[in-house]
Amino acid sequence: EHRRSPAMRPRTSALLCLVLLVLLPAAAFPTGRHSLCRPPLQQAVSGRSMAAIAATSNEAEATKSLLIDPVVEEELATEAVSWASMNGLQMVHPHHDEAATFIHAPFSLLPNVYPRQEFERAKRLSPLYNLLVDRVACDSEWLDRTLAPVLEDDPFTARLVELWKSTPHQTRRLGIHRSDYMLHGPLSRFLQIELNTIASSFGCISSRVADLHNHMLTRYGATPALLPHLQEALRRLSVTTDAENWGEAVAALHLPENPTLEALPKALAAAHAEYGKDDAVVAFVVQPGEKNVVDQRFLEGELWRKHGVRVRRVSLAQIEASAKIDASSGALALESGEEVSVVYFRAGYTPDDYPSDKEWEGRRRLELSSAIKCPCLAYHLAGTKKVQQQLAQPGEVERFLTADEASAVRESFAALHPMSTAEMGAEAWAALEDAKEHPERFVLKPQREGGGNNFYGDALRDKLIEAFPAAGEANVTAGHKGLPELILMQRIMPDLQPAVLVVRGKSTQGQTLSEFGVFGTFLAVEDEGASEPRIEVNEYGGHILRTKLDGVDEGGVATGYAVLSSPMVV
Repeated sequence: EHRRSPAMRPRTSALLCLVLLVLLPAAAFPTGRHSLCRPPLQQAVSGRSMAAIAATSNEAEATKSLLIDPVVEEELATEAVSWASMNGLQMVHPHHDEAATFIHAPFSLLPNVYPRQEFERAKRLSPLYNLLVDRVACDSEWLDRTLAPVLEDDPFTARLVELWKSTPHQTRRLGIHRSDYMLHGPLSRFLQIELNTIASSFGCISSRVADLHNHMLTRYGATPALLPHLQEALRRLSVTTDAENWGEAVAALHLPENPTLEALPKALAAAHAEYGKDDAVVAFVVQPGEKNVVDQRFLEGELWRKHGVRVRRVSLAQIEASAKIDASSGALALESGEEVSVVYFRAGYTPDDYPSDKEWEGRRRLELSSAIKCPCLAYHLAGTKKVQQQLAQPGEVERFLTADEASAVRESFAALHPMSTAEMGAEAWAALEDAKEHPERFVLKPQREGGGNNFYGDALRDKLIEAFPAAGEANVTAGHKGLPELILMQRIMPDLQPAVLVVRGKSTQGQTLSEFGVFGTFLAVEDEGASEPRIEVNEYGGHILRTKLDGVDEGGVATGYAVLSSPMVV
């Protein structure tokens, strides 16, 4: 969601290439190596013009700047796509409705370099953010007061709040959260982009990306013809070793394990056990026509294989049509008669998931039941951008955590500002005028998940000028609200890295930036008579890395903006 300013990024054709790779059908690509990405070298002819000589020279310089030789790139990309198909690194084809038509998930051919210190720091923050979400969710007065300014102008959040207030407090709460970061500034410190508390996706399939990168380094690092090319590529990323078994040494030293495929099902199984009925099922609430079904099926498969827990996949409309709640126990039963122990949401986070009142009734019925929700509505609301912005204000995060915990969390905050005139202080007004003048330094965010909702660049400037045509607080007319449904956030400016992105069987090289997400799992239970909840699970749950070409604003893989990668820590 963040990127460098236009003045700081090189002008390349790589962005256009990636867009074409994602959007065009395979038949639209001419045969031959990377024909859309790199034009063939000029044919040698007698009496070449100076322009032709210059073009050839420029192409030679461009080749030097690539991460890996184009011929080797093609060979490795072909092998990587085959590995992805064999090992479940897949999605439903974006241009086919048939659920059985799969294609490899977009991925980076090699991992991205990250500072080991920041990787470990992000892992340590995960349990603290889990605690913060739970305590925010349980402070109903604070949550209600924080969200109040956005409700009049944000009907979706308003309806979620209305539903939250009309349904019981949840005494058993399961969270699978993901905190997303980017490296910022000369010290390359992680700053938080957002905290996701509902439907955090690509966790399980990300473990396959780490496996892919391990395979690429160990298998092809053992191939004499390819080893020098891999060594040179990693040298350009500042990763070197003199070990005899080069690929195995690099993987062991620099590729951390990604435990998502163990941690996420473990948390769901713990909630199922807390519910106390072995023959109950976990209900996955999914979108009709789900494209990311493989990621969900990995989770479903591990729940059965390691924990003996069965899963049923249902939509919100199906819940409304056939699910029943027992009047005495509150137990939720599906059309099949099976009782539900845990409701795991992979839908319900966007207005598009509620095309009619049937879906809202389905959500209400789930909240009224005794099944453990992941997340409950309070957790869902605790992940809104408005809550993120409010927690960044002085003294707010300290309300929920100890001084040491709050200090550690606050170090990860970027600057966030309300755009409601009723809440804006001197810093927010100054940031507003700075954003009008330098929109590339900011991002304007609504209370939404899923990508494609933010304002950047000229669109951001236009939005602010329309809402605040005159400069300064003194020029605001009576009754003017500003943009209470939006948050103005500091743009995080990571350094660029060269990478090879593989989309729909085609590879392209370019300068990229990445977003690092850390999963956390949390299960809290309020026992009758106890003053504090019993914390059954509070753990780091693995990670996800998404990489995109410089110049792409949004950051979602499912929405087509980025590819999956994994960290190589140094």
